[in-house]
Amino acid sequence: MKKLTIEDKVGLTKFKVDTGKPHIKIKPEICKNCAEKYCVTICPVENYKVDENGNVIFAFEGCFECGTCRIVCDKCGLEWDYPLGGYGVCFREG
Repeated sequence: MKKLTIEDKVGLTKFKVDTGKPHIKIKPEICKNCAEKYCVTICPVENYKVDENGNVIFAFEGCFECGTCRIVCDKCGLEWDYPLGGYGVCFREG
């Protein structure tokens, strides 16, 4: 049996996206003034981006729900909660 790399494992992750309510919301007024923007560099799936105006943009659809951004955000710029039951990361094979 072939040993799976982290890239292989990530590729097998299935998500069910709750289009009605994101489980993580950023507070733009706090994030824009954050010099470190650790969430942008630490997110393992690169869901955080900085636009040309310095605003942090977050795409929750591929979030692994690992909580890393919640831990590194020391400015309280995030409202973080688990997705509603049945949504988010719901299956991993391998």
